[in-house]
Amino acid sequence: MSRAGSSSERSYADVATCNATKYVSAEALRTRRSSEGIRNRSSRRRLLLFLIPSLLLLVLSASALTYFVALHVATSAYDRSLLDPALDMAANVRMDSDGPRLALLKQAQEALLYDHEDTLVFQIRAPGGAVIAGDDDLNLPPNLQPGERSFFDSLYRGQPVRVAAVRSDNGLYVQVAETLHKRNRLIWEILAAGLVPALLIATATFVVAWTGVARGLAPLASVRTQLLGRSPQDLHPLDEHRTPDEIAPAIEALNRLLAQLRESNDMQQRFLANAAHRMRTPAASIFERSRET
Repeated sequence: MSRAGSSSERSYADVATCNATKYVSAEALRTRRSSEGIRNRSSRRRLLLFLIPSLLLLVLSASALTYFVALHVATSAYDRSLLDPALDMAANVRMDSDGPRLALLKQAQEALLYDHEDTLVFQIRAPGGAVIAGDDDLNLPPNLQPGERSFFDSLYRGQPVRVAAVRSDNGLYVQVAETLHKRNRLIWEILAAGLVPALLIATATFVVAWTGVARGLAPLASVRTQLLGRSPQDLHPLDEHRTPDEIAPAIEALNRLLAQLRESNDMQQRFLANAAHRMRTPAASIFERSRET
C-alpha cells in the first residue's frame, strides 16, 4: 500500500514538473522571440502587401498594352489619310521639255495640304535627288523602287513628323510630312479610355478583397471573444461547428490542447488532495495519542 502511494505521488510530481517545464520553456520562447524583434503581421496587412503591387503591375501592364495598341491604331489610320495627298501630288507631275513639273495651282496645293490641327508640307525630287517642287527642308527619302510606298518618322525644322513617301513609275520621289498633334491626341484619348476602366476595376477588386477578408476573419474574432471571456479555470472545448473549414483544424488542435490541460489540471488536483489526505492522517494520529496521554 505504501509503495503504491509512493508511486502515485511520484507520477503526480513528474506530471507537475513536466507541466512547469513546458510553461517555463514557452515563456522563454516568447521572451526570445520578443527580444529578436519578431512581430506577427495581420492577414489584412499581408493581403495589402500582396494585392497592391499585383494591382499596380496589372495596371502598368494594361497601360503599356493600351499604349501600343493606341499607337498602332493612330499610326495606321493617319498614315492612310497621309498617303492620299502624296498620291495626288505624284499623279499631277507632268513631264515637258524643261523636265518634270507639278501641274497644280497654289490654291490646289493648299487645299490638298490643309489640316486644322497639324502642319503638312510636301516635296518632289527628281530621280537624281534635285528638289523640283515643295519644301527643301525635308530630309532625303529612303531608296524606293518605282511604284513602292513607305512611311517613316523624321524631323522637319526640329519638329517630329510622320512622312509618307511614294516613288512614281517615272522615278520621281514624292513626300508629304505631317506633324504629330492629332496622332498624339488620339493616342492619349485611347489610353485614357482604357486606363480609367482598368483603374476602376483594380480599385473595386481591392475593396472587394479587403471586405471579403474582413468577413472571412469574423469567425476568428468570435473565437477571440470567447477566449477573452473565459476564466482561467474554464478549460471546456470550443464550438467547432460554427467555424469555417479553413480554421477548423486550428480549433481542433486548440481543443486537444485544452483537453490535455484539463487532464493535467485534474491530475494535479488529485495529487494535492492525496497529499493533503496523507498529511492529515499522521497529524490526526498524533493528536489522538496526545489526548489519550
